[in-house]
Amino acid sequence: MSQVIESAAAEVGDYVSTAELSAEETVVGSLITSPQARNELRGHDVEALLVHHRHRAVVAAVRSTEERGLLSTTSGSANVPALLGELERVHGAVPAETTGLLWRLPEVAALSPGDLQAALELLRVGHARRAQVAAGQRLQALASRPGRTLEEIRSDSTAALEELQAATAASAADKTAAANADWSEFVDSLAAKSSAPRARFGLTDLDRQVRVEPGHLLTVAARTSIGKTVTALTLARRAAEAGNRVLYLSFEVGRAELLERLAAAAASVRYDRVRDGELTDAEIAQLKRANIPGDLHVPDAPSHRLPDVVAAVHANAAAARAQGQTAITVVDYTQQVTPQRVLPNRQEQVAEVSAELRAAAQQSGSVVVSVAQLNRAADAREDHRPQLTDLRESGALEQDSNAVVLLHRPDFYERTQRTGEMDLIIAKNRSGETGVVSVAHQLHYQRVVDMARP
Repeated sequence: MSQVIESAAAEVGDYVSTAELSAEETVVGSLITSPQARNELRGHDVEALLVHHRHRAVVAAVRSTEERGLLSTTSGSANVPALLGELERVHGAVPAETTGLLWRLPEVAALSPGDLQAALELLRVGHARRAQVAAGQRLQALASRPGRTLEEIRSDSTAALEELQAATAASAADKTAAANADWSEFVDSLAAKSSAPRARFGLTDLDRQVRVEPGHLLTVAARTSIGKTVTALTLARRAAEAGNRVLYLSFEVGRAELLERLAAAAASVRYDRVRDGELTDAEIAQLKRANIPGDLHVPDAPSHRLPDVVAAVHANAAAARAQGQTAITVVDYTQQVTPQRVLPNRQEQVAEVSAELRAAAQQSGSVVVSVAQLNRAADAREDHRPQLTDLRESGALEQDSNAVVLLHRPDFYERTQRTGEMDLIIAKNRSGETGVVSVAHQLHYQRVVDMARP
């Protein structure tokens, strides 16, 4: 066993064999060197099978570099410089360990399609085994909680086993996807897609342009003071009103303040009057008549540790499944989540959080909305419009997300005829076109709403 593999095994921890890490290197090396391997694995969620964060980052770089037409069709190490450039673009300075890994991976690529499939099979088995361990750990953690009823114990046990079955079924489906390309079944699946579960957020044009389904990661990002929490609360409240089960994890704003904001938005009462308790009898009556959806859950002081956040996503999904609902978990905001492992820089820390949130959404069959902070680069631009490159500390959020929505308020910077408007810039959209959706911001009510139609 090589010293490099031993070091990687120490990094990823328990439940991962050195044979699996060698198989990871074989698969990732093949994606770097072989157009045939890239074609063969197109449509397969290879990243979900990988354990080492550097391997996942390299595969994401291969995907995005190929989409931009920058990969060479020659074998060997010809693509390494382009991939290093992509990693630097997304994550900042590339650590020496990653640079060395990139130059070494082409040397361990699969020598034949059979070798590649054998390596993939080993990864699928490891993925299923770790899902089994995770289900057992969740059951053990649940068993240690006192005061639970028999029905709660049964429900939690069923949910954990369902997640295990879903994870192992996903590995099997990935293995046989190419063999099951029956055209009539495919057409039938398209016909049924219109009735498939999806998350709707109550903003007409946004819902029309961006299709968010269970398993998706949606990132909503803005610089400070633009209104990302107001927007995220609006999405959460309207999604709950539409019948989804929504969990709102806020690491910056306390539960009491969030409830005050939700009350102001639902009742159309000025937030400053709710906050300060300066309410007229009419406003109190409005608040009593208002309805904050019962399926919008706002815990007080949730843990910002990554394992706890992932566990909350899974628990929310299990509770939603028991009621026949779609689960949505809002993480506000992502850069404040702390990974369990110590990583050398903020870029790798945020990348780890992003990858785990994406995996949690996929494994639990729920939607995760990642609220993220942008840097201040837009302030220096003439039009002040944010771009994907402004995602603070990590471009991994861009790569992991199914869609990225950037918030822009023209009236934040200057007097304008567009006072009261906010642009939702759909900067990435795997399910459709990019573009701009304009909404009205009503910050005095702590909400955003559809623009009035002429």
